[in-house]
Amino acid sequence: MSGLSLAFDTPQLAQQYEERSVDRQFVHGKRLIGRLAIRPGDHVLDIGSGTGLLRLESKRLVAVALKPSPH
Repeated sequence: MSGLSLAFDTPQLAQQYEERSVDRQFVHGKRLIGRLAIRPGDHVLDIGSGTGLLRLESKRLVAVALKPSPH
């Protein structure tokens, strides 16, 4: 992936993303998880997981979250 830069990915940007997405994305994500009726033994792959807030909220799930940055 030439030209890929994570120079602008900062802790402050992650905090702003979380603050702005919590009302809509987070609420809808929790609804989606409820509707999926995930059971023990099921697998979840979260690509583009943002700050991982939804994964942390869903502690009953075993999820693998892929993201290219540490924030």
